[in-house]
Formats: sequence, C-alpha cells, structure tokens
Amino acid sequence: MPTFEIPDGPTSIDIARPGDPKSTGPAQGQAVFNVTNKSGAICDGRLSVEVAGAAKKEWFEIEGERERPFGAGETQTATIRISIPGDAPAGEYPFRLRVVAVNDPDNDHAEGPVTTARLAGAGGGGGGIPWWVWLLVGLLVLAIIGGVAAFVFGSGDGGKEEPENKVEEAEAVVPNFVDQNVDTIAANAGGYQIIKNETANTGRPPRVVYDQDPEANTPLGEGGRVILSYEPGVVVPQLPAGATFSSAPNILRSAGLEPGSFLCDASSGSPGAQVGRVTAFDPAPGTRVGSGSKVNMRAVQPTRCIGRFIDSRIIDRMVVTRGNVVSKAIGGQ
Repeated sequence: MPTFEIPDGPTSIDIARPGDPKSTGPAQGQAVFNVTNKSGAICDGRLSVEVAGAAKKEWFEIEGERERPFGAGETQTATIRISIPGDAPAGEYPFRLRVVAVNDPDNDHAEGPVTTARLAGAGGGGGGIPWWVWLLVGLLVLAIIGGVAAFVFGSGDGGKEEPENKVEEAEAVVPNFVDQNVDTIAANAGGYQIIKNETANTGRPPRVVYDQDPEANTPLGEGGRVILSYEPGVVVPQLPAGATFSSAPNILRSAGLEPGSFLCDASSGSPGAQVGRVTAFDPAPGTRVGSGSKVNMRAVQPTRCIGRFIDSRIIDRMVVTRGNVVSKAIGGQ
C-alpha cells in the first residue's frame, strides 16, 4: 500500500492572460493540493508534476521544497505555480501532482487527480484580431447607423421639436466589480461573460477583485466579456505534530506568511505539559488569507496563562534541542 495519498484537488483552473492586450507576459495561476502520509512513521516524500496533452512540464513549478519530511499521519499542502507563455494558444492543459517515497521511489508512489489548466483568450502568434478591436468597430457602425436614421426620419417631421419630457432608453453599462469577491460575481454575473484573471500574490485580500477591464460604467451590452483581476491568496498550512517555537515560524514563512504573536495555550503550567510545543495556528489551517499575512501561534509556556501573550523573557530563556523545547525558566513570569 502506498505511503502517501493525494485525496483531492481542483478539477480545473482558469488561467487568464494579462489584462493589457499589448502585454506579452505569461498567463499565471496556481493549484493547491493536500498530501497525506498514511503511515505510522516519519517519511520523506518527493513531489513532482506530471503533464499530459499539449502541456509543457516547464510551465509548472512546485512552491517551496520538492523533497520534504512528513510526520506520521501528517497532511501538508503542496502549491503548484502555473506560468503559461504569452504565445501559447488558448485551450486546456492537463497535469497532476505526484509524490514518491524517497526510500523506495520505484515502488512507493501516489498520484493526485487530473487537473486541467484552462487558458482563456485567443492564442498568441496566430495573427488574430483582438476582441476589443471588433467591439470598437461594432460601436462605430452602430453610431453611423444611428446618425443616418436620425437624419432621415428627422427631416420629415416639419421642423417639430421633440417634447422635452421624452424619456430616453438607458444604455447598459458595466457595473463596478472592484472590491467584491470574484466567486460571488461569477455566480451573479448579470448576463456578462466573466473572465477570471488570477495574478501573482502581492499581499492583497484573497479572491477580491482589484481591477476590471472594461472599467466600471463603460457601455457594454448583455453577454459582453469582463476580465476581473484578483489574487488567490495563501492557505494557512497544516500544523505538524511536535511543532515548536523554533519550527513553527519557518512553516509559516515557507507558505508565504509571516509569524505573528505567540499566544498562551490553556494547558500552560499544567503537570506534564510539553513546554514550547506549538498547538495551533490562528487563523486555523485551511483558511485562505492574503500573502504575507501574520498568523499567530498558540504554544505551551512553563507557567500558567496570566495574560494573553507569552512573556518574551520566557521565550528568550528556552533552548531548542532536536525538536524538543526545554525551558530554563522554572520560576514565574
């Protein structure tokens, strides 16, 4: 039976090209998977990406260490960064995550479900006319037809003026989607064709639209295409068993997050409590937050919880040896 398991993952990822039609930059996105060590022992696993169809292996990169240790029964997240060149044609590019046990790579391995990276827009290098050119041409033709019709029908009215209280039909315009959740917008698009453009993380709120094309209040009929740019954010990683003051901050940094404060665990000061053990992340693992967000760590301290935060003097007097934290502070805070 394989040591590792990749139980689930996204079935498809929408990869949109940069919002600027003149840009030749790559289309980017990411996919997040869970990898579980099902055995009762620590095991090193090596991650890789397998591609199929027209997908190229160099388009996919695993974030962080490809070879990493897994505790007994531990689940870790694996993020695959996707970067498709600007001249790649639109289409579907399948791939999957693979993990092998380092001590027996030929016989002990597991593969995740097939995920399809769907690249939107016309393919580069084909000489096709961009969609926005056709939109401008269509608007120009409508303006000419409207002017001719006004001249022809207006010339036979005997010079009568239109009533001032005549109500003109309002022209449909693009709503303001900025600062809204992209998934909520896609579910209630109001007749517009929503194109999701997932960009690289810079610290903005996850899955919240920060730019749209066309801009808000731009005339656009029902069924028109609107490109929404947003960042996917970062998922708070799982907390391995036996994490300590020393290792927990590095786990957060490797996930693109910043270690916050050490909060006092309720078992602090109780008999048999493992001093220095980190017991929880706050926000909890699996929560999606902005890249670079601070995540607090709840940990056991030598004395009982008096205040909310662990006294920094106690932390300074703790020694880390082979993953076990031993306190030098026997007295109170």
